Amino acid sequence: MESARKLYRKTFGLKINGLSDKIWQIIHRKSYINDTILVFGVGRSGTTLLMEILYTLPRYRIIFEPLHPGWSVDKVLGGNLELFPYHDLYRRIDEKDQRLEKYIRKILSGTVSLESPTGAKTKSEVIVRIIKKLLANKVLVKFIRANKIIHWIARNFDVKGIYLIIRHPGATIASQIKMGWYPRNTESIKFSKNAIKAVLYRSVELQDKQEELIKLIDRIEKPEEVMAAWWALDYSIPLYYKNKGFYLLVYYEHLIKNYKYELKKIFSFISERVPQRAYKIIKRPTSTSSSKTIRISEQLNKWKKVLDPSKRERIFKVIEKFDLNIYEISEDEPVSMN
Repeated sequence: MESARKLYRKTFGLKINGLSDKIWQIIHRKSYINDTILVFGVGRSGTTLLMEILYTLPRYRIIFEPLHPGWSVDKVLGGNLELFPYHDLYRRIDEKDQRLEKYIRKILSGTVSLESPTGAKTKSEVIVRIIKKLLANKVLVKFIRANKIIHWIARNFDVKGIYLIIRHPGATIASQIKMGWYPRNTESIKFSKNAIKAVLYRSVELQDKQEELIKLIDRIEKPEEVMAAWWALDYSIPLYYKNKGFYLLVYYEHLIKNYKYELKKIFSFISERVPQRAYKIIKRPTSTSSSKTIRISEQLNKWKKVLDPSKRERIFKVIEKFDLNIYEISEDEPVSMN
């Protein structure tokens, strides 16, 4: 009975959210792209937390994971986001792609329709968020499938601010495993390996390591190794542009431990003061978190209960080949920010 109620609430939220997108477009027509804020990261890296912090700004509405293939009801593109599959969503910084540019423009201007989660946990919260959405005239977008095009978006669109959040790979992968987001059989592992290699063949950012990394991907065979390769690939490409000023890099662990300092940095990046409500957001679990409370030490090291030492070692052997030295196997926090 409880699961039926949860399913109803989820379906209710998805449907009413998609309908409210269409109503918003009738009221506002579109938002100015130079007011738009973008949050990037991989799944389970803290993107929802960062999104909800930025959502405390007035007059903003959330567009939640607009590249999710199951949530688009946009008929301009035939309602088919398989045109831009996650595993192939890489573009060179100077690459021309009118179809993708058209759809990203729709997202950034708020004219896309999605049956996506509202971020609320109850029906009353859904209604409150929908009302806030209809009164908003600016857009806050959360992506978890677009790290490999951050540079391309930054080059083609003048937005208010772009954020990239990163979290310890062990914690990220452990959380993905708990959610069931991992290759479950030989066929899915093979598909993922081929998809990773396809990006490596095209990536100009990793061309110096291409041969070595292709050999690495050919060798790996465990689910956690494939997940580590995806994590490394999804961060290696945007981190290549770290010093270009395209985005602000946010470390999840610093946000949890030193939230007052981090909040000032996050909001000053877009020339805004920290809303008082942002301090309350950081102290409670997000809408996608399974935790009832946030305890700093537990939040940062609970991943070790999911991944045994052998899995941790395999994960870091893969990541080391990408020359990503931000995290270490024995530490819960970043050890390098270079």
